[in-house]
Amino acid sequence: MVRAATEAAHRALARTPAQLPALKGSVDAGGQGLVVLLDALRDSLQAPTAEPHLEIMFSYQGDAERLKAAIAPLGTSLVMSPGEDHRSIVHIHSRRSGELIERAFGLGEVSNLRLEALPEHEEEERPGVIAVAPTGSMERLFQEAGAEVIAPGHRPHREAIVLPNGLSDVDSPATVPTKHLVEGIAALAVYNPELPQHEATQVMRETVAAMRTAAVDDPQEIAATCRELLREGGELVTLLLRPDVEVDAAALSEELGVELMAYRADNLATAAEIGVE
Repeated sequence: MVRAATEAAHRALARTPAQLPALKGSVDAGGQGLVVLLDALRDSLQAPTAEPHLEIMFSYQGDAERLKAAIAPLGTSLVMSPGEDHRSIVHIHSRRSGELIERAFGLGEVSNLRLEALPEHEEEERPGVIAVAPTGSMERLFQEAGAEVIAPGHRPHREAIVLPNGLSDVDSPATVPTKHLVEGIAALAVYNPELPQHEATQVMRETVAAMRTAAVDDPQEIAATCRELLREGGELVTLLLRPDVEVDAAALSEELGVELMAYRADNLATAAEIGVE
């Protein structure tokens, strides 16, 4: 419609020099102004529209390497935290969210999909996150999720948001009071490097405060403890399991009726840590 109106306006303007005897040979100034406005409207509608810059987060069940290869070219800051039973937590920043989400759904099972708008302007480099964790699988998990890891007993050597995870007495304005490793994982999952440090810290603290957690010494009590923690509701259960503890994560997830992420945790002090969000 705008294109048709613009073309008609151009034709009408071209006829104005012959329409009024007193202004013969002159182009109508008001008509010229209207044509300029219509041209501008047409050009603005035809200009390509940039997709918003979004943080895309979801749980994924399937081949993590295939997914990574498929979506990595569509964004930046890709972080994938692999769990058991071919499950992963995925975070990525992208301006091609529709295409990215379509690829993910085409390759595996996607759940808990969340989209958050990111600032359009460039921010200065943020300090990042330091997590205190034992060596082994937990160290690798925190690293894959984007944190720098230090061993228990060590202190951060630079400014950062700190996740003590019950393994350090570090206390600073940027400390998130995580008392268990499972709380540290949940806090890191909502970390947004685009936010100012104090805002990012507050979001992580609120996530930890809303969690219900438990440490379980007897592997036979894991399912019962999960049910108890879910009595007040919850959508996601995270299990950290000592390497010698066997749990059928898929069966337990079906029994509980919620999504469940399970990770092997070397050097865990108890049989399991459980977190409910």
